[in-house]
Amino acid sequence: NDARREAQGRVATGSGRFTTSARLSDIAPLAPGLSGAADLSLEADLEDTVWTYQANATAMEARTSATGTLTGSLEEASLTASGQIVADTLSRFSTLAGRDLAGSGTATFSGRASLPLWAISRDLDGSLQDARLGITEIDAVLVGEAKVAASASRDGDLIENSSQTISSDAGRFAAS
Repeated sequence: NDARREAQGRVATGSGRFTTSARLSDIAPLAPGLSGAADLSLEADLEDTVWTYQANATAMEARTSATGTLTGSLEEASLTASGQIVADTLSRFSTLAGRDLAGSGTATFSGRASLPLWAISRDLDGSLQDARLGITEIDAVLVGEAKVAASASRDGDLIENSSQTISSDAGRFAAS
């Protein structure tokens, strides 16, 4: 398995820049059941105590991009992220999911996490096209284009709210 990684950076009091990129010729050793090349990149800029970043990943006909901030120290930090996920062929992830998948999907996401309490919130909105997730009750709703929405928040060990919906012309599936 071929792997290549490049990195460079500079940090001074209150400012800095860090960039890195990596290419794996096969992702299988890191994620059993998956295969194919993976490309990763990260660019981050430091101003005062705030890192602002842009991250990108491509693997198995799927692409993810995210932007956000990291503020504070390891003892007390806050992380924000937002971005997009595009999967052209969900079947490539069947082994990882442990069931037959089909179709394609896109989603936007946003989230926030803080330490040390591990307060976390996340939202996801997207669509699936001709998808099959291998769950009979959900697959019945995934005819044609289906809209997907999910949100949850957690403060310590308490999940405060959690909801997931999938809707299409064929029906609606909701869980909370």
